[in-house]
Amino acid sequence: MPELLQQNRQNHNTKKERTEKPQKTVLLILASLPEDTPYAQYYIDILEKNNIRYDILGWNRKGKDYNSCKNKFIYNKPTNDNFPFWKKLIEIYKYYKFVMHHLSHNTYSTIIIFTIQISFYMQRYLTKHYNKRYIFDIRDYSPIMKFQLGRHTIKKMLLNSALNCISSYGFKNWLPSGINYIISHNIRERLLYTNVSFKPINTDRPVSILTIGAIRDEYSNSLIIQEFGNDSKFYLNFVGNGNALTFLKDYAKSKQITNINFHGYYKKEDESKFVEQTDFINIYLPDNILSNHLLSNRFYLALLYKKPMIVNAGCLQADLVAKYNLGIVVKKGENIKDAANNYIKNFNKNEYLSGNSVFLEIVRNEYQYFENKIVSALTN
Repeated sequence: MPELLQQNRQNHNTKKERTEKPQKTVLLILASLPEDTPYAQYYIDILEKNNIRYDILGWNRKGKDYNSCKNKFIYNKPTNDNFPFWKKLIEIYKYYKFVMHHLSHNTYSTIIIFTIQISFYMQRYLTKHYNKRYIFDIRDYSPIMKFQLGRHTIKKMLLNSALNCISSYGFKNWLPSGINYIISHNIRERLLYTNVSFKPINTDRPVSILTIGAIRDEYSNSLIIQEFGNDSKFYLNFVGNGNALTFLKDYAKSKQITNINFHGYYKKEDESKFVEQTDFINIYLPDNILSNHLLSNRFYLALLYKKPMIVNAGCLQADLVAKYNLGIVVKKGENIKDAANNYIKNFNKNEYLSGNSVFLEIVRNEYQYFENKIVSALTN
């Protein structure tokens, strides 16, 4: 209740100011804090580039010391990412009420809404009050899509939006068919033109394999540790936090693995430092409906910094790695270390750099198309 009272005061204080300014204002509805939602920055870059005012609604899910300020209105109610699905829906509903309270006091030219879960609750309101004036951005699979009501509700959202943006071609496999989707790659435009020199794999020292970002899956990551652990030719580096981190530390300790490092939390601005110092980026993921169809942040890091990837067969990322010669595709039952050794032994620099360049140009072109469509939707 204190959060709502604080929000009420802020809304009333800003309502008069907004109504006096004829310039369009866009609202971004996030599922976390702005700094914990990097894909929101892709839209913010476009908004600021085109001098379009915007507000942000965010959720302080981890209970950080964070207050609403300027154009950011924050729901300060911590939650637990390990809650069962039904309990997560209850927590999201509470956030939805916060969002609706804000919208009852503010009107926007366009709304950009992220995640399926929040959209499930917002569908009726948005299709009624912002029909063809909201942009629906999907970055993740949601178990809501398992249920008929969930699929029906999300299809209504998709049909009545101005644009539907997805972060992976593979999402079309579980999203409703007959809908127009555009790709919003998990990368900022300015990074797409980063000029990074290729560094050959140096076998005179241990070959480094980096797992960076959210460390979520126990099985796939422990398999990497098992395969490369205590082999002096390789060095494993895990950089980032996640639900699986404690398990993996305990697993490495129990196996007395010495050629491994767990860095833990890192600042986003330090990300390039870790990537530049590695030889391979590990994107070996579990076999499930989300992992099989996504394009991970690590995929783009590997692409930008010209680092071969290690991916498991049977997923979208493996298809792209094979098509554009971007790294190692490990088939089911194949020894990962043997695959890595064979790749190093037979590495073709020209083939790798050519494929990397071709796919990076595809991403650049698709980003430009995405930006043009967003600007058109916001200004028309």
